[in-house]
Amino acid sequence: MKAFAANGTFGMIGLLLFFGIFMAILIWLFWPGRKNKFKDYGRIPLEDDKNHE
Repeated sequence: MKAFAANGTFGMIGLLLFFGIFMAILIWLFWPGRKNKFKDYGRIPLEDDKNHE
């Protein structure tokens, strides 16, 4: 098991995998059609809580 953890190839594969996931999340987050949805989410704390009465 020690040789498996010390192998640099698996570290590089892991780095590339996580970088790919990170880039996919950024692309999904900044996709042009999501701007209005995030603006709506940003207004939630400013809205009156009508169910709290």
